Amino acid sequence: MSSLIRAATLKNYFEVAQQLGLNPQPLLRTAGLSRTMLSDPERRIPASAAVKLLEDSARQTGCDTFGLRMAESRQMSDFGVVSLLLIHQPTLRDALMTTMKYRHLLNELLAIHVEDRGRTVVIREEFVPGPGPTSRQAIELAMGALYRLCGFLLGPHWKPHSVHFTHGPPENLLVHRRVFRCATEFDREFNGIVCDAADLTYRNPSADPAMAVYVKRLVESLPTPDKNSITTDVRKDLYILMPMGPGHHRAGRARPRHERAHAAAPPRGSQRDVLRHPQFGSHRPGGPLHGEPQLLAAGGRTAVGILRAQLVHALVLGRVRHGTTGVAQGPALAQRAAKGSLMPPKPVPDAMCARDS
Repeated sequence: MSSLIRAATLKNYFEVAQQLGLNPQPLLRTAGLSRTMLSDPERRIPASAAVKLLEDSARQTGCDTFGLRMAESRQMSDFGVVSLLLIHQPTLRDALMTTMKYRHLLNELLAIHVEDRGRTVVIREEFVPGPGPTSRQAIELAMGALYRLCGFLLGPHWKPHSVHFTHGPPENLLVHRRVFRCATEFDREFNGIVCDAADLTYRNPSADPAMAVYVKRLVESLPTPDKNSITTDVRKDLYILMPMGPGHHRAGRARPRHERAHAAAPPRGSQRDVLRHPQFGSHRPGGPLHGEPQLLAAGGRTAVGILRAQLVHALVLGRVRHGTTGVAQGPALAQRAAKGSLMPPKPVPDAMCARDS
């Protein structure tokens, strides 16, 4: 079953389609969507359908910036009721933490992580739809929306250093330069924004702590949408926590030669292949994660949290770091984790890492 996201994710789709001379009706039908479904921003639609619509529209129009054009006119109101809470957060860091906390009311397939790097900060963002190829249009839409959210909260003080994408550059950089008023880098090790650490602590003069308390109560009283599967949650954790690959700092700059000998992480593309494999988190093709129903019945979210922690520990801190976890090992690790028998793997000696790099 496909994960569900808010229909508001496709806000401005029809406007961009009209600008590019695209008749959206055939593509909507092919994706299993309709204008009526997209007219209610809070309606939940299949994430796979949204991704298909974006990619098909970009292909049909020959416009590789279709998703980014949709993000160009995003407003705070497009974040729904959570926007009322965001505008009353004291700092941008608090707002980002709030976005992560309530992402089930925004888009659960987005994983956001803030990495402090001394005087700079990397705001990582990944769109994790599930098995299959990644979506250029979806990630550029998400990155554009994140960039504009930061701009809404900081105003003229929002001046990031650069925006990074894992995919290649478009044929024309005009739209990227218009949306991201900073350096834009492609074919990098992560999707995210690099900015000054001071940007995240800049005080929001419009924040009202008392109003934030009232809005928080309102937000937490809202019905909680159906949770995504444990496999989806683990996949998001891994996308964010995986090493970024040899030869790059987290902010995308080349490492000194003496550091590269110890950077034994496999290329990030191969790591992503593991996560996108259809059998990731399954003990048989198309089957559920072994033991998941029993864990949910016995311990609810607590058991799920333990399972996620075990999987992430094994895959990120262990064999994935040293390039020894292949796709075939994913089901076995998931099966052992579900039984509670998964222990942290033995580390590989640094000498072996240097030799294999």
